[in-house]
Amino acid sequence: MNMNTPQILKVENLKVVFDSAKGYITAVKDVNFALRKGEILALVGESGSGKTVLCKSFMGLLPGNALCTGTKSKGLRYAMIFQDPLTALDPSMKVGRQIAEAIYIYEKSCGRKPVISQVNRRVIELLETVGIDNAEERSRMYPHEFSGGMRQRVVIAIALAAKPQILLADEPTTALDVKTQAQILALLGNLREKLQMSIILVSHDLRVVRQIADRAAVMKDGEIVEIESVDRIFEKPKHAYTKELLEASNAVHAIDNDIKNENKTNKNDGNINNNAAAILEINHLSHSFKLGRKSRKTVFTDLSFSVNKNEIIGIIGASGSGKSTLAKCIMGIIKPEKGVINFIGQQGRKNDGSIQIVFQDSTSSLDPRMKIADIIAEPLRINHIKTKRNGAREEAAFQLKYVGLDQSYLDRYPAELSGGQRQRVAIARALCTEPELLIADEALSALDVSTQKQIVELFRHIRQEHDCTILFISHDLELVNSLCDRIIKIDDN
Repeated sequence: MNMNTPQILKVENLKVVFDSAKGYITAVKDVNFALRKGEILALVGESGSGKTVLCKSFMGLLPGNALCTGTKSKGLRYAMIFQDPLTALDPSMKVGRQIAEAIYIYEKSCGRKPVISQVNRRVIELLETVGIDNAEERSRMYPHEFSGGMRQRVVIAIALAAKPQILLADEPTTALDVKTQAQILALLGNLREKLQMSIILVSHDLRVVRQIADRAAVMKDGEIVEIESVDRIFEKPKHAYTKELLEASNAVHAIDNDIKNENKTNKNDGNINNNAAAILEINHLSHSFKLGRKSRKTVFTDLSFSVNKNEIIGIIGASGSGKSTLAKCIMGIIKPEKGVINFIGQQGRKNDGSIQIVFQDSTSSLDPRMKIADIIAEPLRINHIKTKRNGAREEAAFQLKYVGLDQSYLDRYPAELSGGQRQRVAIARALCTEPELLIADEALSALDVSTQKQIVELFRHIRQEHDCTILFISHDLELVNSLCDRIIKIDDN
């Protein structure tokens, strides 16, 4: 990035405060920075550091109890790519209609009357711009008919509809496999070059930041503690917190190749450690789903493996390979087309809380109308389970402490928590019933490196202290390799 390039955005003394029942909570404190035209600036930091709140302040998307002060350049067009494309898209609307809706809003804001034929051509053009083949046919499909990577491309297309000068990308590669991550990053880079668009990238993945960003701003407790070129941040960090993040990033991906790799397999081989009892048996499982009007997509075929008690088994595969579908089959949420699932010697799932799941997206998996105490204790009420403690609230407080959050969170709502904090709540809820099998479906994908490290250690403790078997689903091979006893790979079909 040429430092002589003119500035497009200047932020001075930006502060965001939330008015809560327990007083004022400062989420962003006196933030100052400038953004140049065509620059990619990365915001990095732990969950709850204020990165997403800062971006929402630019978009005018802060809740009603938020007070934003300070100054920023006026008259700029912003668009935002949200972290989870599935929740960002309307499941009841075809993707083409959703892109068209964004175009209509933009055209009307400019005082122009949209022409249907022109809007339709623009929809196809945007889909092609973000690399979606057969754009016209795909425009008539629903979000659930797309893979995670394709949904992210659709969200980017919607963002581009407003012809933004600044694109706010909030964790755009979260939960995507390495190949798809590279495609999305390449797409953002190409859009930056083609449209001379500035990008503010929120990411917990420092490898992604180093790959694409020009500069990085490190946030801690709502403040920018260091802002430098990416090379300088990685090679000569100044602030102690920046050094901690880099150390945590290295630690979470550290692999003991000499020892661990001897006990792993990259194929469906569930017969290692035969002396242990199998707690879960998958026998010749096959499943597909409807794709468009006439065709179907096979997600996996004749899948067989077994899981022994107290193992941590990694399930890996590319986006769209069927990892989450497999998890839903085991949970009984989806009935597979063929095959049998046996849990503790009996077919099907036991309805007693003995199998629990931590979903990838904590936002959609937690009821926004319920307080955290009620969310965590809900499985106890559903399964009529008596706790070792005095009541459901006491159990919720215990589990919350176990995952690293204090009792002050019990009376909060999910919207008041960061993504990492919500994921801890989801884990606490899953542990409430003391399950024998815990399924973690991309449970670390939205977490910063420091929190990832903590949650990895938490899963190890869960296995040891609760005698719990864990299915750990992820696209991150390094992370899986560092945590799991064995790896089962689901291939694309």
